[in-house]
Amino acid sequence: MRIEVDEKIKINEDRRFGELSIPCFGKSEEEIGKIKEEIKLGKNMDKIELKNNYLNIYLSDEFYKNFLKAPLPAFPKNNKTAVIDYSCPNVGKPLHVGHLRSTIYGDSIKKLLNYVGYKTIGFNYLGDAGKQVALLLLAIRKYGEVKNENEMLERYVKINEELKENQKLEAEVREIVEKIEKGDERTLKEVEKIRNLSYGTFERVYKKLGVEFDEIMGESQMILKAKKMVVEVLEKGIAKKGGEGEIFIELEKYGLPNTILMRSNGTTLYLTRDLALAEYKWEKYKFDLNFYATASAQNLHFKQLFKILELLGKEYSKKCAHVGFGLVGLESGKLSTREGRVVLLEETLKKAVESAREEIKIKGYSEEEKNKIAEAVGIGAIKFWLLKVSPEKNVIFNFKKMVSFEGDTSAYLQYTLVRANSILRKATEEMEGKFEFNEEEKNLLWKNYLFEKIVKEAAEKFKPHLLANYLLKLSAAFSIFYENNPVLKAEKAERKKRIAIVKKTRDTLKAGLELLGVPILEKM
Repeated sequence: MRIEVDEKIKINEDRRFGELSIPCFGKSEEEIGKIKEEIKLGKNMDKIELKNNYLNIYLSDEFYKNFLKAPLPAFPKNNKTAVIDYSCPNVGKPLHVGHLRSTIYGDSIKKLLNYVGYKTIGFNYLGDAGKQVALLLLAIRKYGEVKNENEMLERYVKINEELKENQKLEAEVREIVEKIEKGDERTLKEVEKIRNLSYGTFERVYKKLGVEFDEIMGESQMILKAKKMVVEVLEKGIAKKGGEGEIFIELEKYGLPNTILMRSNGTTLYLTRDLALAEYKWEKYKFDLNFYATASAQNLHFKQLFKILELLGKEYSKKCAHVGFGLVGLESGKLSTREGRVVLLEETLKKAVESAREEIKIKGYSEEEKNKIAEAVGIGAIKFWLLKVSPEKNVIFNFKKMVSFEGDTSAYLQYTLVRANSILRKATEEMEGKFEFNEEEKNLLWKNYLFEKIVKEAAEKFKPHLLANYLLKLSAAFSIFYENNPVLKAEKAERKKRIAIVKKTRDTLKAGLELLGVPILEKM
């Protein structure tokens, strides 16, 4: 159920001055009177009053009764396709906390866009080409084979330390990169071995996080196509050949730094392969939106990428979007795989689950039930910790705070949902008759009503934190309602009404948590 209002009417999140408001600054009494006459809300409107240069509209009990009966908002399919590019770790290294934000943020964007009508494609583009893979391959050749991701990390850190002392290793690294680009059989088999070992770990972590992808591809698969893109930019006169044989493109006149698309030795770069990837996605999906979720350190990269696609005359260049989010850091400083200062994601999730199990007072449940509850609370706490923050802001990783069950956490939301379900299990009455609503009931129902608006805004602006913070306010309103308004012990008419309010809130909260990827619990 939705009230039809025009752009002049402001929808208030707080009901203190009415559910709706119309600014009337500088308007005469006659003009204000005319605005009043034009408002067509019928039985939905209780009263309208002028205060602080706003016409404040208060909605009626009839509106709230009808809203209680209405189902959750369902957005129609819009026949549009969105490709969401997220997670995208480099192979050869275990996932660490720094990977968490792209993975969780991108997954939530996918869920939000799907909810508002898009067909969504979750895309995981693995870094299996370039210097970092060549470094690891060299390390394995020098120090011996690896059996797991932790040993790969040790090798990677060790080779970087040796590289500082022995610059001659740079030549060996360059040689490996060239062999990958040229399709050397032996080298590609070694890369494949690294990739397979890595992705087995990735999948294990993705499963714990409840994250899935529709297509997974490696950078190495884009090398041939990337070289064809270089030919295209040369033929169209967009790029030039430098004095040493490198291919570069001048972007300074567009306010961006000039950049290289192919090195003098004929090898491609990350940017070149991204050009090829965009073309591949367009050819396969004919997308309406091609969205990338990466750290803000890549903001310039994507500005250059989109500008080159535009210069190439690609019709899809304006359909590409990127959100660069802040970094996840340790209290001791910035994360660095190269220096070995990382918090492994799998270990972090395990600690979160263990901490949740210790903090929650779980009684009367089997071991299997206890484990399920602890995992849902622990994983949910970490995911919500990141999603409740605006994307552009940095997040300091503080394990204790992330899994705390006090404050603005997912555990609070999960518990609110469990409490609502507990009430509903004891009551099955359907709402009927004519009801009046007190202010706490209206405040809670109005918060529920705002769900559709918030979800739409979060999807359009790529900002899941708007939904996360909305759910905290919804739960707070539910707590106030529950503390001051008996549900099961209320008189018959009031009981039926309040059960309906609890059900409405339960449904809204559940839908919101699902869009954030936070696990749902029936009991806690």
